[in-house]
Amino acid sequence: MSDSTEDISTLPLEINYIPDYIYEKYKDKLNFFHENKENYMQELKKLLQGDKLSENIDFEEDFLQLYLMQCKYDTTEAFSKIRNYLKLRRDYSFFYERIKFDFTSHPSCQVLTPLPHRLSDGSVIFLYEIDGRCLPAFVHSTQEILVLKEKLSTPPSIRNLINIQWCGDNNHKWSYLFTQPSRDHECATAITRVLRPESQRLSPTTDRPLLYHPISGKWNPEEISLETIEKILFMCLQQQLRHPLTQISGIQIIHDFTNTRFEHLKYCTLKNICLLNHISFEVLPIKFAGFHVVNGSYLFNLVLTLSRPFLPDYFSKILYVHSSVDELFDYFPKSAIPAKYGGTLTDYYMADWFKKANEEQDNFPIGGQKNFL
Repeated sequence: MSDSTEDISTLPLEINYIPDYIYEKYKDKLNFFHENKENYMQELKKLLQGDKLSENIDFEEDFLQLYLMQCKYDTTEAFSKIRNYLKLRRDYSFFYERIKFDFTSHPSCQVLTPLPHRLSDGSVIFLYEIDGRCLPAFVHSTQEILVLKEKLSTPPSIRNLINIQWCGDNNHKWSYLFTQPSRDHECATAITRVLRPESQRLSPTTDRPLLYHPISGKWNPEEISLETIEKILFMCLQQQLRHPLTQISGIQIIHDFTNTRFEHLKYCTLKNICLLNHISFEVLPIKFAGFHVVNGSYLFNLVLTLSRPFLPDYFSKILYVHSSVDELFDYFPKSAIPAKYGGTLTDYYMADWFKKANEEQDNFPIGGQKNFL
């Protein structure tokens, strides 16, 4: 714990203590568990040792404690969830294998990230984006656009993506350079190297040309398999659950469905949706604090319709379908939200956190891992 003189508008993702005011909020529950820990542990271990699936496994106590806390000390429910976890490891062992390439540098893998700041209550914010929108960057002259095009014209994978269009009204003339999400990572790298992004919003008064380039981190199924995206999602949840503050305060998810396309829709099979729901509510001991949908689409409507029979009763109380992104600020401070949604975060993809999580996931023993703190 810490002293109470800190700024509590937000908390850092990788905070290494539980703030006093959060400890005080949950003190009775925490004390109740610690006073009765030995009884709960022995009862749960007895159930596990008497089951053929788990009888020879040496479980980490932090791991068992997480299940007990999430199940409100119901040992039968905790036992059932741990059995589901063991079956998942048996049937989908790839979830517990590291991703063997640097996925943090691949745009199509940056579809999901924990954000750098927690809410003041300690809950983690996950942002999940599928779309492939473009961001503008100012350039200073038509000549600069032509020079850029020349620089990017050698590799065919880049040259074929370039398309300059002229448009204007009575007062202004703008030029745009549009690129589609690249099938070749070289394109995104080259564009980023020569651009100088200065704004994430169009300026209706500027007479400077605007240059558009793709936002990285939006899933292209032709580049990255669904299995890899599933591994990233699972890793993100499983590793964050090792933090005591996340265990206490839970996880907030912001899901942006902008520009979802048929290539994404074909993966929304009943089997895939059932697996996602099973992992979220019947395997991992997650406390969901909120599920926020922005820019809803037909894909979201389909997923929600197919998922409803499998969702727990409480889910409807934490599901927020926002009619505009501005409604996010009824729940989140601007300092915790990326600038493209109207917040102030400009660099929010947690590459270093993912690299560490990837290594930890590869070393995940069947009996679970210790907490981070």
